Formats: sequence, C-alpha cells, structure tokens
Amino acid sequence: MITETLMSQPLETYLKIFGDPKKQTSSQLSYPGGLKVTLAGNKAGLWFDFGSHQGGGPIKAIQETLSLGFREALEVGAKIAGLPESQATEFDSVALQKFHDKALKIKEAEKLKTEQDIKSAASIWKGTVPLSNTLGNKYLNHHRKISDLTDSAIQFWPKGAVWLSTDDKGKEITKINKIPAIVVKAIDKNGQVTGVQRIYLDERTGGKNTHMNDPKLSRGKINGSVGIVRKIKNAERLYIAEGPETAASIAMADKKSTVLVSLGVHNLLKIEEALKQFSCKNIIIAADNDGSGAKTYETTLQAAQQLKAGGFDVSVIQPKAISGLSKTDWNDVLQKQGVGGVKKQLLSTEAILHDVEHERPNHNINSVNEKNECSENNLKGGIEQANKLGLVAKELDEKLRAACKQLDNIEPQKEPAIEKNEQSSTVIKQIIELDREIY
Repeated sequence: MITETLMSQPLETYLKIFGDPKKQTSSQLSYPGGLKVTLAGNKAGLWFDFGSHQGGGPIKAIQETLSLGFREALEVGAKIAGLPESQATEFDSVALQKFHDKALKIKEAEKLKTEQDIKSAASIWKGTVPLSNTLGNKYLNHHRKISDLTDSAIQFWPKGAVWLSTDDKGKEITKINKIPAIVVKAIDKNGQVTGVQRIYLDERTGGKNTHMNDPKLSRGKINGSVGIVRKIKNAERLYIAEGPETAASIAMADKKSTVLVSLGVHNLLKIEEALKQFSCKNIIIAADNDGSGAKTYETTLQAAQQLKAGGFDVSVIQPKAISGLSKTDWNDVLQKQGVGGVKKQLLSTEAILHDVEHERPNHNINSVNEKNECSENNLKGGIEQANKLGLVAKELDEKLRAACKQLDNIEPQKEPAIEKNEQSSTVIKQIIELDREIY
C-alpha cells in the first residue's frame, strides 16, 4: 500500500514533498509557518500545519502541496515511494487493515492525552487566586492600562502553586509553578473547564515575561471551547476578542456585556456550540486590525457567516488603525486613546464595521511562502511528471476498475461476494477516510 510505504520512511518521503526543513531533529522536521512533520513515535509519518490547522498523512500532503485530487496524488505517491504506477490503484487489504489499526491506536492515544491535559488544566485553574493585590493586577493596570477589573474572571496563578502534568511516558506527576502568570479559563459547551491560557509575567518588572520564547501558553482542550474574561447575567451584548488583554479592554469600556476570548482565530470556527449556553445572542466579534489582506480577517469573516447561519445575530468590528503601529488591537486603543476611545468606537459605530451578510472572504489571496516554494522546487526534481500525468478521469476510473478486478479474484472467506462497483467505491472511500481519520 502506497501510504504505508511512504509512512514507513517519513524522512525521505517528506523531504521530497516539502523540501529541506528550517530545522531537523531525530524526531521532527520543522518548516516556516508552523509546519511540523513527525519522524518518530506513534505519529511517525504524519504532519500538522499550525498556521492553517491542517494535517494528515503523505497523500494529503501531496494533495495540499500540488493542488491535486486524491487519485492523482496516489500516482505521485507511487513515484515518491518508488512503486510502479499501477500500484497507485492496487489496494492491499492486509496493509489497509494495518493502517486502520495504527489510526485507531493514534486516536486512542490522543483521547487519553486530551483527558490528561484537561485534568492538568483544571489543576492549574484550581491553584489560581483573585487578581486583587497581585503581580497580575500590576501587569494589567500599569502595563496594559486596564484599571477596572470589576466582575473580571481573569485569575492570578502564583509562584509555588501545585499542579498536575505528565512525563514523557504519559505518567501523571505533580509539579510546582515557577513563574507567576495571569490565567483565563476555557469552558466547553457544557460549561466545564477544559483548558486554560496563561500569560507569564516578569517578577521584577510586572510586565510580560520577555525571557521566555512564548510567554502566552495554553493547556488542555482549547478547540471548541471559549475563554471567559467576564460573564454577567442579562448581558446586552456578547463580545469575542482575540486575547485576554484586548477582551479586558473591551470589558472596561462596555459594562453591560459578557466578554469572551477566542483562544486563537481558527478556534472561532469551532465555538458555535459553546456559545449556545449564553443567553445573549447579539454577538460582536471584536477582531484585531492586522492590516489589509490579513489571513486572520478571512477566517474571522468566515466564522461570523457560519454563526449567522446558525441563528446568531453577528457583527464584526475592528479598531481604526493607529498611526505608527503596523497592527492595532483594542488594548492599543485603550493605551493611546483611553477608555473613552474604546467606548466611542465600540458603541458609536466609529469602529470598522464589516458586512457579514454580503462580504465574502477572498480565498485567492497570494499566500505562497517559503514552505510552498521549497516544496515546489523539490517536487519538480523527483516527481516533475506529477502535473504532466495527463490521466483524465475516465482513464483513472478504468485503472480503479482493474484494481477492483484483482481484489475480486481473491477468494472471500465466509463472506458474501461484493459487486465490483460497490467494492471499488468502498475501497476508495476507506483510503480517503483513513487518511482523514488520523486528524
């Protein structure tokens, strides 16, 4: 089976698909833009792009890189694996079962890890304390100009707090927090804490910790959950901001609102169910202004249209760009123009208001980056014929029928015969679903 062959030699496979990585270790290839390929462990042979939140196996990687259909990608995969083109449509039932078993093991391991991560996040939240008279209050007040934290759900996680984690073997261990942080909890559609987002602080200055590569870290299950900055009864409006500081800035300006955090722009596409627990259906996505043509805006608009189709009253607003800043968020407005400036834009339509009903995301934005250039250059060498296969759908179907005939010749053991067309369809669907099943 092509997929199994490709996944058995992940280094060689992905160097041909994605090209030379930015960084390479014995267990992982790292590419610009957040693309990671796993070389060892139970996820060996799989990739995930943290920029686009896409992932899967080698066939899907070929599809994404060369913009090919599944069947054409199989042809390219056969070339990369050094297999005859005829094997692109020959399916080994034993290999198929092995791949299926591996997918199930990965899903089981992921389920266990998610449960452990949720438990870890809950332990962190349990160890938090109110912000009053803490380093967290100093950070928000002095460094972010957020002086009013009335009804705020943001908590402080002190140095020395005990929390649960897991070691490399998945065994639960107890740890002690070494760096203070402010924390926002994430809740799912049932209101249960599934994750936390921490912003680590500098004990000396009270500002964001600049000694860490990334002082903002999430723990637990974030997908499909929303962060809570303020939740009030009978709220007139419900805002969804991108980060805790921008959300707290909005909460300061509009006292009659519930304010949430999306915990990542791509998560906006997954929080519809979680939003149903809030009585207020007037939702305002208070996006950052990342400049014209920003991918974040495309995702935000798509999410807004999705929520509107789900019955919510949705609008999208962005703050007006502030001169001298390449990007502008709501905390920038607070710091430069005061709470009055934020309130003026939020409540008097002075902000940039987008037409969710009719505006459409521009899916044709040129997003070629180093990863794609690298991939195309390398693929041109070893598999230049990929785009020149010239096989029309009819020819591919004939190959598939031929492959199914071979499968039909295998004597079934105590199983009723399957019609050719049905078997062909079943085999193709199995391969496609298995490649998707892992992610």
